[in-house]
Amino acid sequence: MRVLIADDHEAIRMVVKTLVGMYVSSVATVEAYSNGDDLLMALLPERGEVGLLVLDLSMPGYRRRLDLVRAVFDLRPKLPTLVYTASSSPM
Repeated sequence: MRVLIADDHEAIRMVVKTLVGMYVSSVATVEAYSNGDDLLMALLPERGEVGLLVLDLSMPGYRRRLDLVRAVFDLRPKLPTLVYTASSSPM
């Protein structure tokens, strides 16, 4: 299974990549992306099948948080996707 991870923080990408490798037994490749545009290119159908996407909701270049999610689902409407976000500032 090809797993894609999209987060703009390298440390988070590394942790998520490690966790996916530990808990998803059928992983063949894990690809990490630091921006939404590169992620969308990786999701093009000619780039091959994707089994899972792990996506940070707050990616640079997307002022409205759901814009990237909508673009992902436009390309791959049936793709299993885990969407998360984190903030260092208090609510």
